[in-house]
Amino acid sequence: MDQAARAYVASFLVGQDVILTAADWARCRELSAQIRDDLIHLGLVDVDRSVGIAEDAEASAGDLIICRQNEHAVEAGEQGRTLANGDILRIEAITEHGVIVRRLIDPDPATGQRRFTAQAFLYPGYHTTDLAYAITGHSAQGGTVHTGITLVTGNEDRQWLYSAMTRGTENNMAFVFTTPAKPADPQPGTRPAPELDRYERVRQEQQGSLPAQLVSGPACPDPQESAAVLADVLARDGSEVSASETRNRNLSDADHLGTLNAIWTAETRDAQDNRYRDLVLAALPPQYRPGLSHQAKWLFRTLRAAELAGLDPGEVARSAIESRDPGWRQRYSQRRGRTHPPARLPAAAAAAAPMGRARANPGRPRTPRVPNRDRGDDGRP
Repeated sequence: MDQAARAYVASFLVGQDVILTAADWARCRELSAQIRDDLIHLGLVDVDRSVGIAEDAEASAGDLIICRQNEHAVEAGEQGRTLANGDILRIEAITEHGVIVRRLIDPDPATGQRRFTAQAFLYPGYHTTDLAYAITGHSAQGGTVHTGITLVTGNEDRQWLYSAMTRGTENNMAFVFTTPAKPADPQPGTRPAPELDRYERVRQEQQGSLPAQLVSGPACPDPQESAAVLADVLARDGSEVSASETRNRNLSDADHLGTLNAIWTAETRDAQDNRYRDLVLAALPPQYRPGLSHQAKWLFRTLRAAELAGLDPGEVARSAIESRDPGWRQRYSQRRGRTHPPARLPAAAAAAAPMGRARANPGRPRTPRVPNRDRGDDGRP
């Protein structure tokens, strides 16, 4: 990241239209803040007066900011051209009336130098902007610059890399993470924060010292070849499925038996439960028919399994009830104080089916009757 920031500053100092691209806004904001510090040190950004922008950042005269909202009421330095999301602006001055800016336009085709609109204008919506020294690949789409700089961590996909590496008309550079961003460090104990070392390196570089070289060690493993990292990125496909492909895929799966069975089960569940409830109530003695407990759903599942195995669910329910000890109803009622015998039936029904106590289903239709209020039919046999 330090190398990418230095490359940006070097191109910026000679006036070239340059763009630095990263995959996420967290790194973009960190890079932009680092580049702004360098420009302040070089005297290109005036910090005597600053304004607050998005994410608690600050911007001053000389800073580049990027718009995050369409401002149709603001004429962006050209007649008939309003301010749009993604426009890059340079702050010319901060006055008591607001921020005066100029909009970045296409670079000079001959020299690649940065160019701005000749007319400055007042920009009231600067509070929502970000620093524009580093932006995401999505924000960089559609525009071209003289020099494009791309920061590659190794987690991107080839679609993003193509967009980021084709912004520069004359020069495109990629700075690649050849070691993990957060390498494992098995050493016990505490150590100084790595930002302290980075701050010291930056301070020495600002004083004219050569950049320090990283040394391999436990906290900095042997680097991977940058070309290998880029090869992994190129092999990663991040394209989204188009609407036509999604439609064709859904149509091809529409007649899949797994899909149809799930739909059929969901649509006929209430009708099946009503049919099994009627079969159980018909098999019970009259004094136990007032209602079923909430556990009846497990009995319905057992009857459904028996029916799928080729047995008649009504016969299974009758066999399960008749197989009980004649005195179980009275004991159950005295112990529970309620008449809910179906709570005890699933095990009996499951045992009755494999022992052949229920006769086979003589070809009963599997399609349940669904209530049709237009015909006055409640769906019951």
